[in-house]
Amino acid sequence: MIDREKLWRRYRRFMETTPAFRSHPQNYAKIPLLDGIVRNYEVPHVLEIGVQEGWGMLPLAAAAQDKGGTYTGVDLRITDEVRALVKEFDLQRVTLLEMPSEKFWRDGVENPFDVIVLDGGHDYLTIRMDILNALRCLARDGWLLVHDVLTFAGPQKAFAEICGTTRYGIFSCIVPLGIDGMGVAFVTDQDKLIELGVKPICNSQ
Repeated sequence: MIDREKLWRRYRRFMETTPAFRSHPQNYAKIPLLDGIVRNYEVPHVLEIGVQEGWGMLPLAAAAQDKGGTYTGVDLRITDEVRALVKEFDLQRVTLLEMPSEKFWRDGVENPFDVIVLDGGHDYLTIRMDILNALRCLARDGWLLVHDVLTFAGPQKAFAEICGTTRYGIFSCIVPLGIDGMGVAFVTDQDKLIELGVKPICNSQ
């Protein structure tokens, strides 16, 4: 089992030494939110687009590993700091891929993910593409989380257009984490996604 107290202390130290995060203590809520969602599954399989410094990866990967699941992280560049976190917390069920999200989706996803977190490209066309592909690759009863829906126009517009209506069989809300906000979406009817041109891979299994 991952030492959750150590994880919390490490995360707290990062928050306290990073000015952009120190000024918004609500960001501490990110750990229990991500941890709680992942641990809701018996054997969770997690995907994160946009690993960045690894502070979303840490609670996601730790919770997935504790439950016998997996974490896959995709980013244009996987930093030495991220690899150091993997080593420090002995995260053995982690796959880190250096590539654009477009290539990841294009290469094909064979098995659906229970939790998908999007925090990669924030321009409208990129995040829209990521949301549509995430919905395609989401497991039944899976959760989609989209970061920065309160501070960036791209995620805000794309999330509202796709997930902010019940037309496509999606329930959604926005959780105010700091000033950034996290869009949370749950698909209630996979068949309605066809109106978006989305064919969920979970329907073929």
